[in-house]
Amino acid sequence: MELTVEIAAIRDGSGDPARLLGEFRRAVLLVPLAEGPAGVAVNVADGDGSMFFPPVAGIVPDANAVDPVGRGEVA
Repeated sequence: MELTVEIAAIRDGSGDPARLLGEFRRAVLLVPLAEGPAGVAVNVADGDGSMFFPPVAGIVPDANAVDPVGRGEVA
């Protein structure tokens, strides 16, 4: 499935988070450079299909993640 379909499935409760993450990783996205950790917004122009991924491990490189797990700590 494409990313927007996976997002819609998550929003309606039928989605699989692992498939969403896989599509997210395969998607071509432009992410602005920031001085600190920044999340990724997807499809922000569509009120029904928009999502925001916070700057946590698994979304951004672990070295830039704001969650302790992303920095090698155990949750």
